[in-house]
Amino acid sequence: MKPTLPRPPRELSPAAKRLWKTLYDASVMDPQAILLLDLMMQRWDRLQEARAILKREGLQLQEMTAAGCKKFRPHPMLQVERDALASVVRCFRALGYDELPEGIR
Repeated sequence: MKPTLPRPPRELSPAAKRLWKTLYDASVMDPQAILLLDLMMQRWDRLQEARAILKREGLQLQEMTAAGCKKFRPHPMLQVERDALASVVRCFRALGYDELPEGIR
């Protein structure tokens, strides 16, 4: 009986699945490393979603104050982007890689 090879999580985007397969094929991974890879690719997708929203909506949101003045504040997706990128980098380093692939930058 042939051993079953792990597959990327179904909820990943097609691009994240390709990157998952590339990283998996380039390494020998134990089950814990595969879990880290899954998490990293989920965060990578979140990073891409945040970047798409920021590109569409801009880095700042405009609000009206009680006095009727315009007020600008940082878009909340900036924090999501920062946190997702930090998580990707931590997972990547925990997997033993030295440089981020071109698709993650």
